[in-house]
Amino acid sequence: MSSRVVVSLLVLNILLVAGGTAVNFFWKQSIEDFFAIGGERTERPARRDAVDLTDFQFLNVEKIYVNLRGNQREHYLVIDLAVQASAEIDKKALQQFAPVVRNSVVARLSGMRYEVVRSLSIAELQLLLEEALRQDIVERNLRVSFEHLLVNKLLAQ
Repeated sequence: MSSRVVVSLLVLNILLVAGGTAVNFFWKQSIEDFFAIGGERTERPARRDAVDLTDFQFLNVEKIYVNLRGNQREHYLVIDLAVQASAEIDKKALQQFAPVVRNSVVARLSGMRYEVVRSLSIAELQLLLEEALRQDIVERNLRVSFEHLLVNKLLAQ
C-alpha cells in the first residue's frame, strides 16, 4: 500500500472520530433542551460535599439468618449489615442497638417471599430495611438514631 493511501485513511479516520464526537455532543444537548421544562434548561442537582468518615462510626451486625418461603421449598438468607451512626453516639449504647437491628430485619424479611427479596436491588433492600428499622425505633419509643443501614454481605440459598 502506498503511503498516500495510508495517510488519507488515517486522516479520514480522524475526521470520522472527531465528527462523530461532535454530532454526539450536539445531539445530546438538543435532546436535553427538548425535554427541558418550559423551554428552559433544567439545572442538574448540585454535587453534595464530601463527608468526612471520622464524623461517623459503624456497628457491624453480622450473620442475620432469615427463612424465606419460596414456590417449591424454603430458602435461607444470610445478611451482614453495618449501621452508620454519628460519631457522637456512645459506643456502648450503639452496641446495645444490635439486637434491635437483628429483630427488625428478621421481622421485615421473614414475611416476604424469596422471589420478591431476590428481585430487589441492594439499594432497594437497604431502603426497605432502613424504613423498617426507623419504624421499629418509633414504635418502641427508643432514643437511637442512625444515618444509614448498609448491606455488607448477602447470601441467598
